[in-house]
Amino acid sequence: MKFEGNERVAMYEMIIYCYDECGRPSEIVNYKKITKPLADDESELRQIEHLTGILKDIEKTFCGKRRDKKVLIISQKGKEEIFREEDILYIERKGRETRIYLRESEVLVTSRLEELEEQLADTDFVRCHKSYLVNLDEIRQFRRTEFVMRNGERIPISRNFQESVKTKFMNWAKEKRQKR
Repeated sequence: MKFEGNERVAMYEMIIYCYDECGRPSEIVNYKKITKPLADDESELRQIEHLTGILKDIEKTFCGKRRDKKVLIISQKGKEEIFREEDILYIERKGRETRIYLRESEVLVTSRLEELEEQLADTDFVRCHKSYLVNLDEIRQFRRTEFVMRNGERIPISRNFQESVKTKFMNWAKEKRQKR
C-alpha cells in the first residue's frame, strides 16, 4: 500500500504466465502495475476480489484462445503422456488393450475407453461403439452403420450408439458451418 498525495492507493506488481495446451509456458507478460484508489473503509477481501477480476480479464486477453484446446493426458509407467486432440484420429479398445491412433503412429495404453471418453467430454470426439471413440474432425463420410475416416479406415457404429452419434454429428456439423 502506498500514498499518492493524500490518497491511499493499492499498487500490485504481477508476472502473468500463460500456458499452451500441453502445459508449457508460452507467454510471459512481465511486470503489470495496477493502481487503485482505496476508500478508507475498503476491506482487504474487497481488494482481493478486485484483483481477482483484473487477473481474469488479463487471462482472457492473453491466454483465452489456448485454453480452448483439449489434450488427453495418460499416466502410465510412472510418466504422463500428453496427446493433442487434433493429433488423434480415433481410439480403439480390444480386450485389455487400448490403442490411440495418431496421424503418424499409434500408441498402446492401459487406460480404459470410459476413462478416455470422460477426459474427452465436450470435445469433437464421439463414442460410436463399445470399442471406439472417434474424432469427428477426421471423418470423411458418415454412414448409418459406419464412419469412413480420412485415412480410409472404417469404424463401425453400433445400433446402441446410432441415435447419440447422429445427434452429436449434426451438432458438430452445424457448429462447423457457423464458424465459416
